[in-house]
Amino acid sequence: MKPGEADHGIAALLPFWVNGTLTSDEAAAVEAAVAADPALAKEVVFLQAVRSQMQTIQPGYSPGEIGLARLKRAITAQPDAAPARRDVPLRIVLAATVAATVVAAMVGFAANETLRGPQPAEYVQASGGADVPALVVAFQGNATSQAISDFLLAKGLVILDGPSAIGLYRIAPTDAVDLAGLAEQLQARSDLFDVVDLAE
Repeated sequence: MKPGEADHGIAALLPFWVNGTLTSDEAAAVEAAVAADPALAKEVVFLQAVRSQMQTIQPGYSPGEIGLARLKRAITAQPDAAPARRDVPLRIVLAATVAATVVAAMVGFAANETLRGPQPAEYVQASGGADVPALVVAFQGNATSQAISDFLLAKGLVILDGPSAIGLYRIAPTDAVDLAGLAEQLQARSDLFDVVDLAE
Protein backbone atom coordinates (compact mmCIF):
# COMPACT_ATOMS: atom_id res chain seq x y z
CA MET A 1 0.00 0.00 0.00
CA LYS A 2 1.42 3.35 -1.06
CA PRO A 3 1.34 6.35 1.29
CA GLY A 4 -1.92 8.21 0.91
CA GLU A 5 -3.83 5.10 -0.19
CA ALA A 6 -5.38 4.19 3.18
CA ASP A 7 -6.94 0.76 3.58
CA HIS A 8 -10.68 1.20 4.05
CA GLY A 9 -10.77 -1.26 6.98
CA ILE A 10 -8.01 0.60 8.82
CA ALA A 11 -9.68 3.97 8.12
CA ALA A 12 -12.94 2.66 9.60
CA LEU A 13 -11.09 1.68 12.79
CA LEU A 14 -9.46 5.08 13.31
CA PRO A 15 -12.24 6.60 15.51
CA PHE A 16 -12.13 3.56 17.79
CA TRP A 17 -8.33 3.74 17.94
CA VAL A 18 -8.51 7.40 18.94
CA ASN A 19 -11.05 6.48 21.66
CA GLY A 20 -8.88 3.59 22.86
CA THR A 21 -11.59 0.97 22.36
CA LEU A 22 -9.82 -1.46 20.00
CA THR A 23 -8.39 -4.84 20.93
CA SER A 24 -4.62 -4.97 21.24
CA ASP A 25 -4.25 -6.70 17.84
CA GLU A 26 -6.46 -4.15 16.09
CA ALA A 27 -4.69 -1.26 17.83
CA ALA A 28 -1.28 -2.59 16.73
CA ALA A 29 -2.44 -2.90 13.11
CA VAL A 30 -3.86 0.62 13.11
CA GLU A 31 -0.77 2.07 14.78
CA ALA A 32 1.48 0.51 12.14
CA ALA A 33 -0.75 1.78 9.31
CA VAL A 34 -0.83 5.30 10.77
CA ALA A 35 2.95 5.36 11.08
CA ALA A 36 3.30 4.29 7.42
CA ASP A 37 0.64 6.52 5.88
CA PRO A 38 0.64 10.35 6.27
CA ALA A 39 -3.02 10.51 5.16
CA LEU A 40 -4.05 8.27 8.05
CA ALA A 41 -1.90 10.30 10.45
CA LYS A 42 -3.72 13.46 9.30
CA GLU A 43 -7.07 11.79 9.87
CA VAL A 44 -6.01 10.82 13.39
CA VAL A 45 -5.13 14.45 14.21
CA PHE A 46 -8.55 15.53 12.93
CA LEU A 47 -10.40 12.85 14.95
CA GLN A 48 -8.46 13.76 18.10
CA ALA A 49 -9.46 17.41 17.67
CA VAL A 50 -13.13 16.44 17.18
CA ARG A 51 -13.03 14.21 20.27
CA SER A 52 -11.53 17.00 22.38
CA GLN A 53 -14.14 19.46 21.17
CA MET A 54 -17.03 17.03 21.82
CA GLN A 55 -15.84 16.48 25.39
CA THR A 56 -16.05 20.23 26.09
CA ILE A 57 -19.64 20.59 24.80
CA GLN A 58 -22.34 20.62 27.48
CA PRO A 59 -25.03 18.00 26.91
CA GLY A 60 -28.27 19.42 25.54
CA TYR A 61 -31.76 17.96 25.46
CA SER A 62 -32.17 14.38 26.65
CA PRO A 63 -35.29 12.24 26.61
CA GLY A 64 -35.25 12.15 30.40
CA GLU A 65 -35.20 9.21 32.77
CA ILE A 66 -38.22 7.47 31.24
CA GLY A 67 -36.81 7.66 27.72
CA LEU A 68 -33.40 6.48 28.89
CA ALA A 69 -34.89 3.58 30.83
CA ARG A 70 -36.98 2.58 27.80
CA LEU A 71 -33.92 2.69 25.55
CA LYS A 72 -31.89 0.59 28.01
CA ARG A 73 -34.69 -1.99 28.15
CA ALA A 74 -34.82 -2.12 24.35
CA ILE A 75 -31.05 -2.65 24.18
CA THR A 76 -30.86 -5.31 26.89
CA ALA A 77 -33.96 -7.14 25.63
CA GLN A 78 -31.89 -8.65 22.80
CA PRO A 79 -28.59 -9.82 24.35
CA ASP A 80 -27.90 -12.22 21.47
CA ALA A 81 -28.34 -9.62 18.76
CA ALA A 82 -25.27 -9.02 16.59
CA PRO A 83 -23.36 -5.85 17.57
CA ALA A 84 -23.68 -2.86 15.30
CA ARG A 85 -21.04 -2.70 12.56
CA ARG A 86 -18.22 -0.39 13.46
CA ASP A 87 -18.46 1.48 10.17
CA VAL A 88 -22.04 2.56 10.98
CA PRO A 89 -22.13 5.79 13.07
CA LEU A 90 -23.49 5.31 16.57
CA ARG A 91 -26.05 8.09 16.12
CA ILE A 92 -27.63 6.15 13.22
CA VAL A 93 -27.87 2.99 15.34
CA LEU A 94 -29.47 4.94 18.22
CA ALA A 95 -31.84 6.78 15.88
CA ALA A 96 -32.96 3.48 14.36
CA THR A 97 -33.57 2.01 17.83
CA VAL A 98 -35.62 5.03 18.93
CA ALA A 99 -37.59 5.02 15.67
CA ALA A 100 -38.38 1.31 16.08
CA THR A 101 -39.59 1.95 19.65
CA VAL A 102 -41.85 4.81 18.51
CA VAL A 103 -43.29 2.73 15.66
CA ALA A 104 -43.97 -0.17 18.06
CA ALA A 105 -45.75 2.19 20.46
CA MET A 106 -47.88 3.64 17.64
CA VAL A 107 -48.81 0.17 16.37
CA GLY A 108 -49.74 -0.90 19.90
CA PHE A 109 -51.90 2.20 20.38
CA ALA A 110 -53.66 1.65 17.03
CA ALA A 111 -54.28 -2.02 17.87
CA ASN A 112 -55.69 -1.05 21.25
CA GLU A 113 -58.06 1.47 19.68
CA THR A 114 -59.18 -1.11 17.11
CA LEU A 115 -59.83 -3.77 19.75
CA ARG A 116 -61.84 -1.34 21.85
CA GLY A 117 -64.22 -0.89 18.93
CA PRO A 118 -66.72 1.95 18.62
CA GLN A 119 -67.13 4.15 21.66
CA PRO A 120 -70.39 4.08 23.62
CA ALA A 121 -72.98 6.72 22.76
CA GLU A 122 -72.25 8.78 25.88
CA TYR A 123 -68.79 9.71 24.59
CA VAL A 124 -68.86 13.12 22.99
CA GLN A 125 -66.46 14.00 20.19
CA ALA A 126 -63.91 16.74 20.90
CA SER A 127 -65.58 19.00 18.35
CA GLY A 128 -68.96 18.86 20.16
CA GLY A 129 -70.54 18.86 23.58
CA ALA A 130 -69.96 22.55 24.31
CA ASP A 131 -73.35 22.84 26.07
CA VAL A 132 -72.79 19.88 28.39
CA PRO A 133 -72.16 20.86 32.05
CA ALA A 134 -68.49 20.12 32.56
CA LEU A 135 -65.39 20.61 34.66
CA VAL A 136 -62.05 21.97 33.47
CA VAL A 137 -59.11 20.00 34.83
CA ALA A 138 -55.36 19.63 34.45
CA PHE A 139 -53.78 16.31 35.38
CA GLN A 140 -50.69 15.97 37.56
CA GLY A 141 -47.59 15.45 35.45
CA ASN A 142 -46.57 12.33 37.37
CA ALA A 143 -50.03 10.69 37.32
CA THR A 144 -50.15 7.59 35.14
CA SER A 145 -52.72 7.31 32.36
CA GLN A 146 -53.94 4.05 33.91
CA ALA A 147 -54.61 5.69 37.29
CA ILE A 148 -56.43 8.60 35.61
CA SER A 149 -58.48 6.26 33.41
CA ASP A 150 -59.46 4.05 36.36
CA PHE A 151 -60.58 7.06 38.39
CA LEU A 152 -62.61 8.59 35.55
CA LEU A 153 -64.35 5.27 34.86
CA ALA A 154 -65.11 4.75 38.55
CA LYS A 155 -66.70 8.21 38.77
CA GLY A 156 -68.57 7.87 35.46
CA LEU A 157 -66.64 10.73 33.86
CA VAL A 158 -65.72 11.20 30.21
CA ILE A 159 -63.24 13.53 28.56
CA LEU A 160 -65.07 15.90 26.21
CA ASP A 161 -62.01 17.57 24.74
CA GLY A 162 -58.43 18.52 25.40
CA PRO A 163 -55.72 19.08 26.01
CA SER A 164 -55.87 22.79 25.28
CA ALA A 165 -52.75 24.80 24.49
CA ILE A 166 -52.08 25.06 28.23
CA GLY A 167 -52.89 21.41 28.99
CA LEU A 168 -56.50 21.73 30.21
CA TYR A 169 -59.21 19.10 29.60
CA ARG A 170 -63.02 19.38 29.73
CA ILE A 171 -64.59 16.41 31.49
CA ALA A 172 -68.24 15.68 32.26
CA PRO A 173 -70.25 13.07 34.15
CA THR A 174 -72.37 10.64 32.14
CA ASP A 175 -75.20 11.06 34.68
CA ALA A 176 -76.70 14.19 36.22
CA VAL A 177 -74.71 14.99 39.39
CA ASP A 178 -73.86 18.03 41.49
CA LEU A 179 -70.84 19.45 39.65
CA ALA A 180 -69.69 21.50 42.65
CA GLY A 181 -69.63 18.39 44.84
CA LEU A 182 -67.90 16.45 42.08
CA ALA A 183 -65.28 19.21 41.78
CA GLU A 184 -64.53 18.87 45.50
CA GLN A 185 -64.05 15.11 45.12
CA LEU A 186 -61.59 15.68 42.26
CA GLN A 187 -59.72 18.38 44.20
CA ALA A 188 -59.24 15.87 47.02
CA ARG A 189 -57.32 13.66 44.59
CA SER A 190 -54.28 15.93 44.35
CA ASP A 191 -52.26 12.92 43.21
CA LEU A 192 -54.23 12.93 39.93
CA PHE A 193 -55.46 16.51 39.44
CA ASP A 194 -53.45 19.71 39.44
CA VAL A 195 -56.36 22.02 38.52
CA VAL A 196 -60.13 21.46 38.94
CA ASP A 197 -62.64 24.17 38.07
CA LEU A 198 -66.20 24.52 36.80
CA ALA A 199 -66.35 25.10 33.04
CA GLU A 200 -67.80 28.44 32.03
